[in-house]
Amino acid sequence: MQAHDTEPRYRASPRAVEILRERLQQMGVAMSEPNARRLLETVLALEGPRLESQARIMLLASLESIRSTAEDALNALRGRPSEVPRRDYELSFPPAAEPAPTVSGARRKVPGSRPPARPVVEPSDPAPVDVSDEGPRPVFRRRRGR
Repeated sequence: MQAHDTEPRYRASPRAVEILRERLQQMGVAMSEPNARRLLETVLALEGPRLESQARIMLLASLESIRSTAEDALNALRGRPSEVPRRDYELSFPPAAEPAPTVSGARRKVPGSRPPARPVVEPSDPAPVDVSDEGPRPVFRRRRGR
């Protein structure tokens, strides 16, 4: 806070003061309500302008997005072609390179140690199975590398 300020620009709410006092109490530090309020208002005086600036930037970006969307919608209603969409931001990753060549789009075959699957033979008269009283069946998996 600056020396010529008589009233703090940002005021701490009673709930914020209560939370600060509770957290400090949990750490073993006792602080009176006026001191906790002054501490919070000092922190808010330092961090408030930065947070306000970030909020203002996000608000302006949201308003610009709304304006742009409304303009595109109005152009669509009037039957005018819309502008070519453009990016107003930089990608955080490089554009994708040419895809690796594939052999006719087929999956490559990986040699496995599994024997060929046997044909499944269904019994001619299956017994009815009551699954209502059974719980979920356990799943056992082998360790890899065997």
